[in-house]
Amino acid sequence: MMMKLLSNNKLMAHRVLWDLVPADAQHIALMKQTAALAIRLCEHNGMTELQAIAWVIDLKHLSQREFKNTSVGYFDNGDTLQLWEFKAIVALNLQDDFITKRYLQQWKAAEEPWLFDERWNYPLHLVDSAVMAGFGRTICLNP
Repeated sequence: MMMKLLSNNKLMAHRVLWDLVPADAQHIALMKQTAALAIRLCEHNGMTELQAIAWVIDLKHLSQREFKNTSVGYFDNGDTLQLWEFKAIVALNLQDDFITKRYLQQWKAAEEPWLFDERWNYPLHLVDSAVMAGFGRTICLNP
């Protein structure tokens, strides 16, 4: 009972902090989370991390129809990415350079500890402190 109460308190504190994040920064964090999810799905379907990152970066060159056809070929175990996820990844305007690849690795790594935690739904761990400073806000991201 005590553990459930503690868990609920952590979730509530996390949610309150998430609600303090400006909507634009929340949107960017959710897009990063979607890109990390796409990388994990690619790896789950047999790609290496670098292949998965390359595939995610190359999504911006695909039409919606090409995306649907391509993802069916890559995800043969029942995994899927939805059109809204494709659009979110494309909106990140990822470049094929070292820095972008490094960011994708960092976003994926930042997601790992949160995958089985309810607080994953509010990805404070992907809110960039520089983004927060750009909104003129500072916030403690570790409740």
